[in-house]
Amino acid sequence: MIPLSESFESGIPAIWKTIDADGDGYNWMHLTNFTGQSGLCVSSASYIGGVGALTPDNYLITPELKLPTDALVEIIYWVCTQDLTAPSEHYAVYSSSTGNNAADFVNLLYEETLTAKRIQSPELIRGNRTQGVWYQRKVVLPNDTKYVAFRHFNSTDNFWLNLDEVSILYTPLPRRAPCPHPGGYTYSVFRDGQKIASGLSALAYIDTDVPYGTQDYCVQVNYLQGDSYKVCKNIVVANSANIYGADKPFALTVVGKTIVASAFKGEITLYDIRGRLIASGCDTLRYKAENGFYLIKIQVNGTVYTEKIQIQ
Repeated sequence: MIPLSESFESGIPAIWKTIDADGDGYNWMHLTNFTGQSGLCVSSASYIGGVGALTPDNYLITPELKLPTDALVEIIYWVCTQDLTAPSEHYAVYSSSTGNNAADFVNLLYEETLTAKRIQSPELIRGNRTQGVWYQRKVVLPNDTKYVAFRHFNSTDNFWLNLDEVSILYTPLPRRAPCPHPGGYTYSVFRDGQKIASGLSALAYIDTDVPYGTQDYCVQVNYLQGDSYKVCKNIVVANSANIYGADKPFALTVVGKTIVASAFKGEITLYDIRGRLIASGCDTLRYKAENGFYLIKIQVNGTVYTEKIQIQ
């Protein structure tokens, strides 16, 4: 389903917002002499003939979005440089879960410096040069996104950055059988003889406050009729891990290239940056990943939590 689609054929719609954060008087514009990926486009300048070099910090912001929590959400757009001999226009895509002022866009989703990817014979007058290649980009959005901003910045003395055909697409998450959560018993976890967690149902537990060295961990099953013997194992903690969602009802860590997630009565799905489902699990998920960005969704008590993970 497509809740937003804009081709800018008639200009920048009033429900979109532009911000000239650098205050030079030049912002995102709709120029009828620039060709879009399809029809016309919107543009932001780092050089204007008769004016000279600019140092833009210009925001183009979508109207408020209402995104589903049970779907994979992507923003799709086309981007190019207007002058292929001066292609180094830099921009970024941000999301905001609050407002649509420049200070609200702190969640960086994607950033790049454009290249022309095409060679033409030299031309003498800037502005009459051949347009660069149009690139289509797809960026996964967090489900709590209210606004998306395209920010043209960190560029000077090139020409224009062009943007066209912005749409937001969401795809329902694959239906899967409910995770079984049998009752009648829970688990307790001990470290070096001290109980550090109890009442657990998930088959994995992540200890987020572990000193380096060798630790003695034990697990005990707690039945209504009594407790089992402890099963113990020595574990050597040799390096630190990235910890996500510390204040949320799940545990999510990255140790090296291994993603480990655990949630009590949780349903967990993992996607690559292109939105492809690559792993899922009930209560727990463990996945050894390649370098890149991933999106993990953890559903607990009807609420879907989303975290972006980078493996490097």
